[in-house]
Amino acid sequence: MNGKNLILGVAAAIVVVAAIIVAQTMVSENAGSPATVIESALLPVAMVQAGPVLLTAEVASTPEDRAKGLGGRSGLATGEGMLLDFDKPDLYGIWMKNMQFPLDIIWLDTNLMVVHIESSVSPTTYPAVFKPSSPAKYVLEAPVGFVAESGLTVGATVGISGI
Repeated sequence: MNGKNLILGVAAAIVVVAAIIVAQTMVSENAGSPATVIESALLPVAMVQAGPVLLTAEVASTPEDRAKGLGGRSGLATGEGMLLDFDKPDLYGIWMKNMQFPLDIIWLDTNLMVVHIESSVSPTTYPAVFKPSSPAKYVLEAPVGFVAESGLTVGATVGISGI
């Protein structure tokens, strides 16, 4: 190895080490503070694991927050969503009132098993109401493509931390 290659190799190694240090610093600064994951989060945040996909979801657990949902927002970033947490399982209907972007909507029972899925629900479907055929305690509103990317199907189970 000549002198130039040695210098380039050392410089590249320094850049890689610096990048790792910066990344670890950012992770440890955010550790224990899930609300920092979604900077614009107005609600508590939970992490949803669906197959290989991790989603950061604001948790709407009051009637007012659930009724508003994602209505009035201009969109969702990749990896973000909203989890509607109801008091008890029921056949909760979801509509696209005041929505400006489409969603994948997933209903989950108390065991976090998928009981119903509606993919690519458009705002133009309002005032139609989408309901599961089995009771659900949670409804996950995710960016379009989440269901396909995660491989979710009815009967699959998701993991949720932070609720």
